[in-house]
Amino acid sequence: MAKMAKSAEEVVASISSFIPSTAAREGDVLKDALETIRSLWSSNQEAEVAKIAEKIGDGARTAAWRIPIGESGVLDFFLENLQDQGSGEAVIQILRVIGNSCVDCNANRDRVVASNKIPHLVSLLKDDRIVRMVVPTLFNICIDCVPAQNQAYEAGFSKNIIDIIDGPRLKPVRGLLGLMLKGLELLEASMNKIEPVFAESGAATRLLTFLSHSKSTLSLEEFTDACTVTLAYLAHGRFQKDLLRAGKVGLLLDLFSYSLSLEPKPEDQHDSDPELDEEDIEIRDQRLTNRAAFIDIIAKISEDDNAISLCGPGTTIFDQLADDFLRSKNYHLQIVACLFLGNLACSDGSSTAIGSDPHVREGLISIVSNGVSLLGISSSTNAAPTLPGIPKPTPEPLQALHQAISCLKNLAIPATNKPLLGSLLDTTLPEYWTAPSALDQGILVVVMSLTRLLVTNCPQNAAKMNSPFPTTPGKTRLQLVIELLHRIKEDKARSKAPEIIRITTDIYRAICATSKMLLCTNTPLPASPTEEEKETEKRKVDFLETHPDVIPILGQMLETFKQPGLRSEVLYVLAHLASTQQSEDTDYRRTLANAALTALESSSPQNLAILADCVIGQEGEGIKLLAEFGLLAEEDRAARESDAGEEADSSVPVVTTTNATSSEDTTLQKALTEMSLQPNEGNTQGTGAAQPAQQPLTNSLRENGLILACNIVHRFPDQISSPPAKKKVYEQIIQRGWELRRAQT
Repeated sequence: MAKMAKSAEEVVASISSFIPSTAAREGDVLKDALETIRSLWSSNQEAEVAKIAEKIGDGARTAAWRIPIGESGVLDFFLENLQDQGSGEAVIQILRVIGNSCVDCNANRDRVVASNKIPHLVSLLKDDRIVRMVVPTLFNICIDCVPAQNQAYEAGFSKNIIDIIDGPRLKPVRGLLGLMLKGLELLEASMNKIEPVFAESGAATRLLTFLSHSKSTLSLEEFTDACTVTLAYLAHGRFQKDLLRAGKVGLLLDLFSYSLSLEPKPEDQHDSDPELDEEDIEIRDQRLTNRAAFIDIIAKISEDDNAISLCGPGTTIFDQLADDFLRSKNYHLQIVACLFLGNLACSDGSSTAIGSDPHVREGLISIVSNGVSLLGISSSTNAAPTLPGIPKPTPEPLQALHQAISCLKNLAIPATNKPLLGSLLDTTLPEYWTAPSALDQGILVVVMSLTRLLVTNCPQNAAKMNSPFPTTPGKTRLQLVIELLHRIKEDKARSKAPEIIRITTDIYRAICATSKMLLCTNTPLPASPTEEEKETEKRKVDFLETHPDVIPILGQMLETFKQPGLRSEVLYVLAHLASTQQSEDTDYRRTLANAALTALESSSPQNLAILADCVIGQEGEGIKLLAEFGLLAEEDRAARESDAGEEADSSVPVVTTTNATSSEDTTLQKALTEMSLQPNEGNTQGTGAAQPAQQPLTNSLRENGLILACNIVHRFPDQISSPPAKKKVYEQIIQRGWELRRAQT
């Protein structure tokens, strides 16, 4: 005879007697309960089922009950029949059983995943009568269970939750906001693994709008969680574009600013504070993570192609950055402003527009000027070279300083902006050049790069470099830069470090750029120099006499740097110094030309070989030419040929010297008579980039090299005749270069 199912009251009493005992596994209580539930279910006695489910749900709050609930078949039965129920008391209690039995129980979570009922559970989020129970149930299933998270994500969990949060349905379930936010954050990981087609378009914007409207009513934990999930969405490029198109970038900036206002002061942050429990420390750490995410996302948004039109000059976002963030005392707001404005200034047009805004310029210059105090920099000439009493600056102020200078670098590229930023050369940048700590803090990398950009092709700023610095009597600003170069070169231990190489390269280029502005002119020399022209030539000579290291430094640049652009800059300056352009000779002009010869022969014969390479158009030809005329030791020749590479460029015509004596004088005479070229500035953009060793050199290299060689032979035949073979090398350079030039025209 079949055993009769117990009544609901009997089952409830039986279960109650075991709660919270661990004896549920040993007895038949759950098996009896399942048998009764089946019987009641078949007769549609929902209220009775609800009574039993409530007690089982109570039992599931105890860890020892969860595995038996799964193994007994109770969980599977409820999952199979859940959708047959409406939204009454029975389904509420069934949801409690499912949710409670999955707490810290992977076996039961796996059963839920296998049942494929998660999409149905997600659909129940639309039912306001039971949503209060659905949210914790889904959270308990999904936590620590990736397959459950993926199913919930694909079923639209995030969209349904956002619909609740960003709407009137939130009020009745306001107490579940924290859990809903944690659920969104939990499932965001699935969006990283699965194509985010299941995520609602504009989800991040909706969350951001909710935060903006509700931030003052949220607890610190809720606000932190809401920021975390919003930033997790905004980490995806599609949501960044949504935000930009929706015109909500200002909300993001406001939210970032508000989040910073909630942070305690640095001196108040102590892990050992007895008033901070583990949860408080966890929230604080999450806020720090969010702060970094805010900065990263805002920077990425500013890199979007549409950012300049939607957030550029004339927009409220631009004004907010230039007027509020840039001038704020909060370093993180300064960092964001510098990053955003620097990224907007990605073209000459946008950079010119941004650089013309006085608020932007003043704000950036103020940050850089105040940064002097961060490094303990003193403008006193007697400042100690060591820093025993200077505290190391914290990362945030130093990062703001770096970003401000980096932004200024972008603004200093267009020619029209350079004079507007010239005030940086008055006091601020020179104080960094002279500060020992600037090198230790790594700030000189960006400082010298900015210095180079400011003086490049800007006569006004070059003139500042040639003027005395107030706190160093008798020294010009350029002399301070030259002294910095010498100090760095004396530090042999660090001379090969990539950072030091970058600094020295920019110093060399700044010196060359300044010299170019002060020594070169783009107008032909008059046949008979006027008084004004004589005065100009005198100023050039005075400049070289005031800065005797400039000429050797130009010679070092020619030898040190292999990039065609850098060599072209040097040859352009030297060609100007040497060129008479068939005009009347003067003592000043002869002095300037002699300076060019000095630079060229400062590391002879290496620079003579480099001059040959530039004119002939093939790396390594100069070494062969010197060796041919006996001006290079055999071992030096082998070493230098190995550096330059033996393989010749077949596209470069070769002019042999065998039996060429009869034509040499004619070619040389033609070159000397006809060489009335203006020195060729050429295209030196991007001169810091590495160039392939076999790449043909530019026409400007050849023409400037020919001007230099012709004028040296013309002016200083005796000086270059010792040894006599040296003059022959010069003549060969002119002959071969002239023939190549004629062949190209």
